[in-house]
Amino acid sequence: MIGYIFLFITVLIGVSKGYCGKKTSEFINGITDGLILQSVRVILCVVIGGCLLLFSRDNVQIDKMVLFISFLNGLANASFLLSWLFAVRSGAYLFVDVCLTAGGILIPCFGGAIFFGGNITIIQYIGILIMMVAVLVMCGYNATVTNKRLSFSNILLLLCVAFSNGLMGFCEKFFAYHTHMVNLNCSTSFFGLITFLFAALLLIVSLPIVCKKKNSTVKQSIKVFPFKKLWIYLILIAVFLYFNTYFGTLTNAYINNTVLIYPLKFGSNLLLSAVMAAIFFKEKINLRSIIGMILITTSIILINVI
Repeated sequence: MIGYIFLFITVLIGVSKGYCGKKTSEFINGITDGLILQSVRVILCVVIGGCLLLFSRDNVQIDKMVLFISFLNGLANASFLLSWLFAVRSGAYLFVDVCLTAGGILIPCFGGAIFFGGNITIIQYIGILIMMVAVLVMCGYNATVTNKRLSFSNILLLLCVAFSNGLMGFCEKFFAYHTHMVNLNCSTSFFGLITFLFAALLLIVSLPIVCKKKNSTVKQSIKVFPFKKLWIYLILIAVFLYFNTYFGTLTNAYINNTVLIYPLKFGSNLLLSAVMAAIFFKEKINLRSIIGMILITTSIILINVI
């Protein structure tokens, strides 16, 4: 029962994080702003994780594999934060959400089959095909909302969103699987801390490189960044980011069967995201969006249940 409570909390946090992320995207101009924004967010996550670890009695037992998984998860987090920020800025929220849902299911599905000894059945392949159809249907919905076709750069952003989101889910499952198999007593809070530490390092290292290519400096970019307009969102998303990873990993630890996790997690997320997009971002829920959500929900059931 406690695993499902963690799953419900993860869904609520994910939707709340999405709302704040969409709002902040309206104030971001260019890749340097995006790097500054996400660097601050992830640094705040490190501070949150460090404080929680300091006042807790969690174990910090680690090995090389945990460090590798944490680095991979940090890389996925950094990539997802940047690509999602710009994807949702230029596209319909529901369309981006469907793309990240597809990646969030397919990558762990194939990753589990390759690394954890799982098999992909004919029914699951049919589910994957239906999921691709759902994405295509949502492409049409995106065009009606934004009044423009997808460019090559938009497609690359969406692929990055999908892959990095899936990689994060795979890393959370990989961590739970590895610590269980080798009987390693490493806490979820510590895993979250080092994950965001790696993500922060990657973003911070990237910032001066990008600034140099833009004929600017980090100091100049920070000076014009709209901190006054975004500080509340920075704090909120940092909290949501950290606890999304924390409760997501706890969910995988308490519910070993991913067949039960993904339909509930992504189905609930899609439904709540549709309501949020309609109420707060005035995205019209038309026939295409309804068909797209029905198709992807059907694919989730086929892949994870039947």
